[in-house]
Amino acid sequence: MRPMRKIKKGWGTAGVLALAIGLSCVAQAGVVTSMLIDCGPTASSGFTNLLGGNVWNGCFSNNYTISLLTTNGISSGISFRSEGSSGTGSWNLGATPDANLNDGKFAFKSVTQDGLFTAINEAATVTLSGLNADYTYNLILYGARTNNVRYTTYTVGSSNVTLQTGSVGSWNSSQVVRIDNITPDAQGQIVLSYYGSTTNGGVRNSNGYLNAMEIQVILSPAAISSPGVILTDDFSDGNRTNTPNGGVWYKYGNTTLTTTSNLYMTLTTSETVSRGAELNFGAQKLSVGDKLSVSFDMMQNTVSNSADRVRIGLYNSNGTALIADTANAATAAAYLGRVGYYAALDTRTNSTGYVNIRNTTSTQTQLSTITGQSQVSLNNVNIFDANWDSVLWSIERTGAAEYTLAISVNGGAEKSWVHSSGGEMTDTFDTFVLYQSTGIASFTLDNVQVSVIPEPATIGMLGLGGVTLLMFRRRFIR
Repeated sequence: MRPMRKIKKGWGTAGVLALAIGLSCVAQAGVVTSMLIDCGPTASSGFTNLLGGNVWNGCFSNNYTISLLTTNGISSGISFRSEGSSGTGSWNLGATPDANLNDGKFAFKSVTQDGLFTAINEAATVTLSGLNADYTYNLILYGARTNNVRYTTYTVGSSNVTLQTGSVGSWNSSQVVRIDNITPDAQGQIVLSYYGSTTNGGVRNSNGYLNAMEIQVILSPAAISSPGVILTDDFSDGNRTNTPNGGVWYKYGNTTLTTTSNLYMTLTTSETVSRGAELNFGAQKLSVGDKLSVSFDMMQNTVSNSADRVRIGLYNSNGTALIADTANAATAAAYLGRVGYYAALDTRTNSTGYVNIRNTTSTQTQLSTITGQSQVSLNNVNIFDANWDSVLWSIERTGAAEYTLAISVNGGAEKSWVHSSGGEMTDTFDTFVLYQSTGIASFTLDNVQVSVIPEPATIGMLGLGGVTLLMFRRRFIR
């Protein structure tokens, strides 16, 4: 049974150091995930291409609606609706596109050979619905038509771009245009319109074309908090889909994420597979000497003697972060393509907790098998034993190709590992993942904080422009 009072174990003098330093730690906006749409009668839906393993969505005709999948095959919660075009056509059959078309993503005949087209003197629209106000969106647009001089103008709000889609005897095989940093309207929509012209940016007097498009989802820089502390969430807003700093919690599997009396978030499930949640905090690139840390409080609500573990991950999602809840279980396959580390905390009663840190690429490899560093005890305590426990998990870049990974529970001594060889490395992290194994039906999370601590040299260079704040978490009852 969960305690009636919320009693937490604090950090005491081993507190969390949070630095608010000038502009050196402002989070960098980055692509959270993306979706690819192939338009035309031969459009492919749900196939995996030969370059990058991207999943595509197919728009086969006018007045067509798609529930979009991300490039790694996860439901995005976004719908795509094409309206007003005259239809579809195939014009560039057999022609080979440039290998670098949209960084190679559009370099396929099935993408370039056909598309949607507008009537002469008319515009067509694409409406994207189900968008999140915590994100901005980039649209990368491609159109092509052989044998005639034609231009297509694409417009969102007051922004417009023009693409030459064809010329006499040739077609556009290498060029795309883009509209960046689009904010959804109050209904969570973006409306793209397009029309054709015989001159660059001219009047509507020809056919307009849309063969393919990419939608990139960007964590809005405006949603990120003050320098140093990137993101915090104590769930006092009672809303897991909109943290105070703009991040969004999404869930894996048949997991229920609920807030209790606006005090914390509880993850519950009756599934027999791994499940959990993740939070994207925007791309953080670590220079040598920089440290990325996440701290949080957790209580395991069901206690088991089986070998259950809670896994705490910090990853570079490489454009595969969730932007909607997914029914997929939080297994290793859910994180294919990501690079980073996670700590596995043993949750058994009457057992010493331990940490097992792994470097994750397309597979998961125990760091201990690479370096010979063994699993270790943490303070001889029972981790997550139906009481509140505080966890601090950090990644410090200590060399050009070296990271020190450290974890501490309830203010105890840090246990650390060094990763300097074997397995893929990354200097950029953007996603915090928390998930449990099959024996844990429920756990509660609170006071999540993600911070970047810059190298000491960066602090010194700021001079009077920077202020260093030492903040300690205190024991408290709420």
